Amino acid sequence: MGLFDSIKNTFSKSEPPAGPGEPSAADNALAGEGGDAPGTYTVVSGDTLWKISERVYGDGSDYMKIFAANTDVLEHPDRVLPGQKLVIPEP
Repeated sequence: MGLFDSIKNTFSKSEPPAGPGEPSAADNALAGEGGDAPGTYTVVSGDTLWKISERVYGDGSDYMKIFAANTDVLEHPDRVLPGQKLVIPEP
């Protein structure tokens, strides 16, 4: 099972509904299945780069990989906002 399959399986588990206008984790599209493009993730309320990294890589301490790939969107690794679309680089 590949990285993106793992992410899909994580998001397919039942989760509380997203707030109005916010995508749910299951709504987050993963680009590049079978291609070279990295995945993408839309931040939902309560997310941190640490939490996203735990879901994606199985290790929250890898959050700086996500930050480094998104310096055009993120000003600081401790601040993500619902609705931001992040690139999720391959490990």
